Amino acid sequence: MSNEWTRRELLRWACLAGALPLLNSCAAPIQNLSTSNPADEIIGRRYLKRGIEALSDSSLCGPLSGHGGAAVITAYYFCRENALEERTVRSIRGKIDDYMHGAGESFDVKREHAGPPASTDKIAETLAESVSSLRAGGHDAIFASLALKALRDLPELATEPVVDGLCRMLRNFAAAFPVQTSPYDVEHPLAPYRNTQDIVRATSLAILRQPPGMRMASVLHWVTHADALVTLSELGYDAVARLGHKAHQQAINHPGAVATPTGEDWSTAPRWFKSGYWESRAPRDGFWGAGHAFKFPYSILKLANRLQGPDEKTNGLERVSWLLQRRG
Repeated sequence: MSNEWTRRELLRWACLAGALPLLNSCAAPIQNLSTSNPADEIIGRRYLKRGIEALSDSSLCGPLSGHGGAAVITAYYFCRENALEERTVRSIRGKIDDYMHGAGESFDVKREHAGPPASTDKIAETLAESVSSLRAGGHDAIFASLALKALRDLPELATEPVVDGLCRMLRNFAAAFPVQTSPYDVEHPLAPYRNTQDIVRATSLAILRQPPGMRMASVLHWVTHADALVTLSELGYDAVARLGHKAHQQAINHPGAVATPTGEDWSTAPRWFKSGYWESRAPRDGFWGAGHAFKFPYSILKLANRLQGPDEKTNGLERVSWLLQRRG
């Protein structure tokens, strides 16, 4: 299957009508793992540990090889932060096991991770060196935010080898990818984000207004990049997140036309909270190899849960999904 998604394929991912009734059962975006959760017995912290280690070890591989570790981290949090049935969690665990097995070298232990403790602030400080410029879809912010969140919950893994590897990964990323520029964004800048809610709303509007011919890989990363900036702010790194606001705006700011939706059938919406979805082949459609089968549902549901009222939550997301379907 080609890695270039059609708009209709992205619709099947982004249409949240089936998930919207369950969003109110989702927990707050940032939790503390000291509280018990049934998911811990099924997809335990060992998965979170392996995700952190793989993300750190990616500094020894290519600049985008952090996808594997990031996928495992998001799969863990998707199970931990949502009210899922036991069968669903087991189904997701089966898929992430398949993913890790297929990823091969990405999850081979490449070095010793034990060592003296290190401050995770070094990761945020390293990210601050480059996050103001847009490179390769904002993966520097995406990977760093997941690493910081995971290390907050497993502080014993914040060792010098792990933290140094994560910082090296970020520097390798900045060196490998050129800064992306956008003449349109220069001539038609968006209003500065005031807060995280502005990021969420701007991202939803950008998807609604996406121009014809926009690659679906780009649209997907508008969502995961936005979630990364929101997470950084939630974790206490708001100053670093704000450095990245303009880069995200540059990514989403394109000329486009707003369309008005009419009634549509949302029966084909993905059921990410149900075991049937994860037991099917559906997660393997699209960007399985890059782990977006786990990262995209995690991020877009987090953003959707931040939309304020029922009208904004339902109408805004249905408008986005309607437009993607109409352009399919």
